[in-house]
Amino acid sequence: MKKTFVFRPKIWVTFLYLFTIAIALCLHIFKKNLLENNDLLGIYGSEISLHISNFSISYILILAAGYIWLLYGSPLYWVFIFTVLVIAVNFIYELFLPLLNTPDILDACYGLPGSILACIVLVLIKQKGLIPKN
Repeated sequence: MKKTFVFRPKIWVTFLYLFTIAIALCLHIFKKNLLENNDLLGIYGSEISLHISNFSISYILILAAGYIWLLYGSPLYWVFIFTVLVIAVNFIYELFLPLLNTPDILDACYGLPGSILACIVLVLIKQKGLIPKN
């Protein structure tokens, strides 16, 4: 049995999804430019650019998976569970697993708002932006 999407997104949802993914990707890709040109962000520019990748990766991971789940008709609590799981894994990895990583609590702290923001966007999409496919 082949599963199909149960909902289709309104046009503004598609633009919101793609636009915010593009912003998160740009933050991740251009983090070295932020580090070199920290005059734009003031004294905290170098710190933000060192940890912004965790924000971006958490945001993109939750938004991409959650968006597809919502289109398939999954309940919103799966998005909440996934968000909590990503936050927990992020903190565990940053605090206890030094694999290809220097343990750094600030990285995990930057991933937290990215996760929460993605979850908020998905709640907005679920409440206001999906139309039944019938």
